[in-house]
Amino acid sequence: MASELGVQTIQHTNGTDALTIGSDGAVEAQGILTSRGLSYIPSFSARGGGGAVSSTTIGTYDNYETGVTHNIGSHYNYTNKEFTCPVDGLYLFTVTAYGNNGNTGALRLSVNDNYSENYPQISTDGFTGYPMYSMSAVLSLSANDTVQTYVRGGSIYFDSDCWFTGVLIG
Repeated sequence: MASELGVQTIQHTNGTDALTIGSDGAVEAQGILTSRGLSYIPSFSARGGGGAVSSTTIGTYDNYETGVTHNIGSHYNYTNKEFTCPVDGLYLFTVTAYGNNGNTGALRLSVNDNYSENYPQISTDGFTGYPMYSMSAVLSLSANDTVQTYVRGGSIYFDSDCWFTGVLIG
């Protein structure tokens, strides 16, 4: 047995709109975005730049080939390879990178240029070839916090199959 609810707007008892459903089926949510002054969900997807990167270097997710494939809100800066949080919240980041043909290496997320904190890290193990490594992390961040990747040790290989992505999730 199917149920159907035919409404255009869902409101709080005080008359404040929470959800609006357009005639095309598009849903516009208020809450998290409008209460933070946003009309969009900040997110980005940056593609890796070619080549090996050694210790104490920022990860090369830049304007290589198709570069930044989307950058909603323009909060990712491909010149300094850094995402700036527009509002307080929970952010999901994902990172992929290759091991560098037999070399060990470590790639870490860095918040506010803090390269030594215990943020998530990919550690490569020196396998021959270029095995793909990935990580994801949900971080509680404040407005104007910055996030980037950082090669903490050894060597990591970046090419157009490598990605650094982020999105506000709550």
